[in-house]
Amino acid sequence: MRVEHPRIDTKMGKIRTVIACGDRAYARRLEELMKHAGGEAQFEVVAVCYDGICVMEQVVKRELELLVIDLILPRLDGGAVLAKLKDRYKGRPPFYVLVLSDEEEYRYVKYAFRCGVHGFYSKREGEEEFLSALDTVLRGKKYLSSGLRLSPPLRERHGREEKKRDALHQCDVLMLLTKREMEVLKLLIEGFSTEEIAHRLYISKNTAKAHKNRILKKLGMHSVGDLVQYFRDNRVLLNS
Repeated sequence: MRVEHPRIDTKMGKIRTVIACGDRAYARRLEELMKHAGGEAQFEVVAVCYDGICVMEQVVKRELELLVIDLILPRLDGGAVLAKLKDRYKGRPPFYVLVLSDEEEYRYVKYAFRCGVHGFYSKREGEEEFLSALDTVLRGKKYLSSGLRLSPPLRERHGREEKKRDALHQCDVLMLLTKREMEVLKLLIEGFSTEEIAHRLYISKNTAKAHKNRILKKLGMHSVGDLVQYFRDNRVLLNS
């Protein structure tokens, strides 16, 4: 059964917020915008992260009420962070999550909401739209940028999918893999070692190993054995 996220009482103090964005200038602009935001909601930006590792560290050591996170982050990308948060909290994180993205395709929106986020903001929108996104999310409602409004059939389908158990979570994560990572993934599933993969793809062993490690992080798995077992049980995913 889906549990609704509790609303934050914006009159009870400042909303502890972490901003995560690889573009430092854009992150600082958002920070200034939130500091001077009008209305009842008052924000305290407790940390600004420029990579995904920093986000995970901040989540562990701080009691957050809001995370504003870009999908594109170095070291650990935003999509992988969302997947880890979903696993860590066994579903929806205990704080609001507003995703920032340059991408406006439905697949990115769907992936984000499957990970339990509360809003999806297109960075092509203006400052007023960003403040509207924050206001909507903090009122306990789902938010989509005006340029991303789904048609009624898609919105209805999105609502149905959100209520289902997320058994195909890894299928969505595959959308975040690069073309090269998909090539390495398929060879790993077929049982090739990193040395063999390096030889077949004409890359160095270290590069093959780096691809393998990024794949494991993005899919939230700990070993190649986990990968093999998962895709044996879900063969259709690699062909979808």
